[in-house]
Amino acid sequence: MAIKIDRNTAILKICSDSISLLCVEERESYILDWWGLDEDDTEYHELDAALQNKLHVLDEPDDSLSTEYDPLIQMALRQNLYGTTNRYLEQQLHQLTSAEHLVEGDIELMQKCPCCDYLTMKSKTGFEICPLCKWEYTGEAQDKSGGPNHMSLSEGRAEFRQKNIVSTKWRHSV
Repeated sequence: MAIKIDRNTAILKICSDSISLLCVEERESYILDWWGLDEDDTEYHELDAALQNKLHVLDEPDDSLSTEYDPLIQMALRQNLYGTTNRYLEQQLHQLTSAEHLVEGDIELMQKCPCCDYLTMKSKTGFEICPLCKWEYTGEAQDKSGGPNHMSLSEGRAEFRQKNIVSTKWRHSV
């Protein structure tokens, strides 16, 4: 018999249980990817004062193995699960716990990335970076070179098609 669990609890459990499985390089990567958080980011305000202070004072983390960075890693892991299917969450829980789960709850709506065309963007209202192709959505519809992507949207699309690297994690997002 499957254990019923709501979506948010499932995501939190997956993130908490996954942290201990990360190698040093993965921990460092997640921490560095989120190191630029500041007061303008809503996630920043979820962190405790000590970690907020480190984000301000240090250019980079001092010890990526320290558990004080776990909340930052959990944010990154949570971001990766945003918009995934409940079935995918059930599979992840099964891998972590060996128990069958039934995840219930509404899946967050995702927007198509203008570069890779995968459903990876929370919204198209801010400067969001696609976790798959790394295109930064700036809100501009024009196809011009430069800006944070250092290339035009057409060039970004061509580069993504050329690499053609899509893991099974993203196949559900097409």
